[in-house]
Amino acid sequence: MPVVDRRAAGRGRVAEPPAADARRRERPPVVDRARKCVKIDVIYLVDENENGTVRQTTKLNARALSSLDGTVPVPAYDRSQVRSGIVHLGVGGFHRAHQAMYLDALLNRGEALDWGITGVGLLPGDAGINEVLTAQDGLYTLVEKDSDGSRRARVIGSLQRHLLAPQDPEAVLARLTDPETKIVSLTITEGGYPLDDVTGEFDPDRPGVREDARGDAAPM
Repeated sequence: MPVVDRRAAGRGRVAEPPAADARRRERPPVVDRARKCVKIDVIYLVDENENGTVRQTTKLNARALSSLDGTVPVPAYDRSQVRSGIVHLGVGGFHRAHQAMYLDALLNRGEALDWGITGVGLLPGDAGINEVLTAQDGLYTLVEKDSDGSRRARVIGSLQRHLLAPQDPEAVLARLTDPETKIVSLTITEGGYPLDDVTGEFDPDRPGVREDARGDAAPM
């Protein structure tokens, strides 16, 4: 049976945590007991047979799910029946490896059909993930790595669509104000805070901060 090739799984790259900046306050070490890694775009499969290793590349999208069933776990629910009840701002790796994964697990149990996710990118730099997730119908692959080094891959389907606010702000506002939207959530890692690289203090002179402080920008 084909298995997920653990050596590669698309353009998504898992970076190790950067070294602590000596100029910043030291933090206690964190023991990584079960790391969740997000892989997107392409699933590589390998099949061992008498002719050697045959490598098959599958572009991930809704049409490809049937061909992946039995190779990696895929959504067991009808995604067309899921309604968006959550709008999440900033669909980064943390959200895809946690919140979206939990919703996908509930959906696989036949629950939470009105709690699908609409992802929103707020910055022009989110255009890349918007392009990838739109082409993949919101699907992506989650790889869980246990403390013993073993890995498990599965396709997550709880993300219904992804919107890019600079490209279509009206669509984002419509989703935010839709009566079916019950939760607006966001996750901000430390890289999202505009801090001075030397002092570690809030930097009010960052271009994005100054633009927001003017108060005359679009309501995003």
